[in-house]
Amino acid sequence: MKIIKKLTFWIDNARYNALPQSLLPAIVAVFAASQQNTFSLFYALLAVMGIIFAHLSMNLLDDYFDYKNKGTTIRNQLAAGGIRSRIAKCEYLTSGQASVKQLLTASALFALLALFFGTFILIKQGIGILYITLITTFFGISYSGIPFKFSYHGMGELVIGLIFGPLLMSGVFYASCVMLSTFIFFISVPV
Repeated sequence: MKIIKKLTFWIDNARYNALPQSLLPAIVAVFAASQQNTFSLFYALLAVMGIIFAHLSMNLLDDYFDYKNKGTTIRNQLAAGGIRSRIAKCEYLTSGQASVKQLLTASALFALLALFFGTFILIKQGIGILYITLITTFFGISYSGIPFKFSYHGMGELVIGLIFGPLLMSGVFYASCVMLSTFIFFISVPV
């Protein structure tokens, strides 16, 4: 029971309610890939599972960077300055419910689960998925972390659009059918 309680705690604080933000484009990409002769439902499902855990990991990592960058007040300052910003984050850190070390451990565990699913895709579907994953990870970390801290400069929504649009959908499409397509790029922009 104690493990279930901890897992629930971290899934809640990783903002699982934001998962539709990544699941919708992933599912659209799976349906688009299903039209290809090389489509594999198994690798499509692996990609979706990897995305779920990567999203949870990045949400926790975002909390870490926010907490390290002036605690939780930075988001309030950004919102007051006109930059759209989610406030009231990291309460589990400021209240003492969890430590920074526990936060980083939880984020790392979610990332390892994403890596686990991604490794199967890499082995079978090829190195293309690695490039997409590395680019996406770079932008995910740079959202509120080093080197760019995009969300602190009013560019967070652009980065999120890039991650959850062209990068995510191209990655799922590639993992599902081992190819890239201009079609998936064009439909990823409005999604």
